[in-house]
Order: sequence, then structure tokens, then C-alpha cells
Amino acid sequence: MNYKELIKSYQSKGFGTEKKMWESIYALEDAMNCLKEKSPDAYDKAMRDLHEVFFGPHYNECFAREDVAKMHHKNSKGEMVKGEHWNMEQVASAIKGMSIPGNTNIWDVHVALNANWHDKEVKFSEWFGPEADKRIIEDAINFYFMDADAPDGKIWRYIDAMDK
Repeated sequence: MNYKELIKSYQSKGFGTEKKMWESIYALEDAMNCLKEKSPDAYDKAMRDLHEVFFGPHYNECFAREDVAKMHHKNSKGEMVKGEHWNMEQVASAIKGMSIPGNTNIWDVHVALNANWHDKEVKFSEWFGPEADKRIIEDAINFYFMDADAPDGKIWRYIDAMDK
């Protein structure tokens, strides 16, 4: 019997109270810590899957900061550039007055703008010069949040796909 089958059997017998569910979460804490130690990638996937169950395919501060910190590209001089380009204050200022649809939150936008900057900074700087940052922001908003046929949480799903 696996974990899911075990919990389902308890639930079907009426043992699935909120108190019991919390106790089961505490019982799994040691196993999760072991997983974190022995298989960090599996642990991260499990934590992101749990996050998505409760929060949907959208960022919170913790996952946003983690994903932005991993971003990188080589600039036009061939130097490696890593991490956050725009901080949260700059992101909030950049999108002031813009309409961001759906369940999108500021952390989704933070990740999207920084991801787009890492992906397009070199070419957009070549094409648009001093207007590059403005164009990168507009492009990110259009690509990640204004795409009518895109699924909810496009930036969450995109970054997840890039990590594979």
C-alpha cells in the first residue's frame, strides 16, 4: 500500500479529521527532511507540487526569489550575469498603471520581468538601445500575462519547464 492509498482508506472509514490530517503532516516531516538531504531535486519538486495545490500555479516570495537567483545569461561582453536585475520596488514601479489580468500576483511579475531580461537583454539592447529595458518589460507583460490562449500561471509553468 502506498501513502495515497493509506490516507484514502482512512478517509473512507471516517478517520480523516482535520486534526488527524495535521498529525499526518507532522509525521511526514522527518521523511521530508530526509528527502531534502538525500534528493534535493525531488524535495524541491514535492514542495512546489504542494505549493501549487494550495496556491495554484503562481509564485510566492520564497519561490520567486529562489528562481530569480538561478537566472543567468552572458552579456554582450561575454560576462556571466546572474540573478535579479529588477528588485521588487522597481518591478512595482515599472508596472504601475498596467493591467495585469487573472490571478497574477506581483511575484509572478517579478519572475517574468527578470526572466525576460535574462533571455532578451543582449538582443533588445542591440535593437532598442536605451529603450531596451522598457521594451523588455512590455514584452514580458504581453508574453506571460496577455496571451489569451495561455494557461493560468504561464510564468510558473514556463520556469518549471525550463528547470527540467
